[in-house]
Amino acid sequence: MKYVLFFLVFSLFSCNSKKEQEIVLTKNSIKPKSVILKTSIDSIKPKELKSMVLATIDSFSLDEIKHFSEFKSNIFNYYQIEKEDEVEIWSEKMFGKCCTEADLLYSNLLSFNISANIENIKYPIKNLSDASYLRTYVFKETDSLEIYLKLDKNEDHLYHTKHNLDEVLKPTDTILSPFGLSIVNGCVKSEKKFLENGRVKAINVFIDNIFIDTVKLLDTPLIQEFKVNAIFTKNSSVKLIPVSYYRGSKYADICISEIQSSLTHITHPSLNKKYKINTLFNYKLSQKED
Repeated sequence: MKYVLFFLVFSLFSCNSKKEQEIVLTKNSIKPKSVILKTSIDSIKPKELKSMVLATIDSFSLDEIKHFSEFKSNIFNYYQIEKEDEVEIWSEKMFGKCCTEADLLYSNLLSFNISANIENIKYPIKNLSDASYLRTYVFKETDSLEIYLKLDKNEDHLYHTKHNLDEVLKPTDTILSPFGLSIVNGCVKSEKKFLENGRVKAINVFIDNIFIDTVKLLDTPLIQEFKVNAIFTKNSSVKLIPVSYYRGSKYADICISEIQSSLTHITHPSLNKKYKINTLFNYKLSQKED
């Protein structure tokens, strides 16, 4: 009798554990009603899921997209506006300051350089930071993809300040804290393309080759964001490794449409207090005159 009772208790406990696991897997996941999406979580142990950082909808960027446009019935229709006028749905948070240099802050000069260990000639890595929602980077689950982000030491910095970035920023300056990023997951040309192709479900985040956290992305065409507890400085290197996927209904391709390239709205506030563009520019001129 006691063995029968033990078996019943053990079975009940196992069922409850399974239900809890399913809740964790589906929490904050936005799934289209038209299809039941298959997922792959082979590379993530169930006990690790509870400690995941969960991405959330980036309402700020979405409001920017909708601000200058007429109301559209879904996000795909907003993205399509890009074909006619990309400025109409421009996101300053995603892509940086557009169309004017008035009231330029130091943070407006900062952006990510984005690269990867896997290139695709037809759908290249540059599509991740081209300020276009409709152009997509494509890879396969079997590619062992690694995406790299570093601070872009571009000529815009020199043009606006007359200083190279390394001349201004110190290695100890905090640029991001916590480290955060916005992403457009999947192919967002249309709902059909979004569902037919795969999307990233979870990514491991490394900074300076140190594992920081696993982030679970939402299965949505909307812009989403995440934050992890880490500091990003001018010499920091970020590595994003996809480890799990939402499978497409037709193709084995995995798509990412855009990764935030601008640091304008996420830069640590101490930088804009410490560095002023006009001061840097005029200081350089005075040095030349001397």
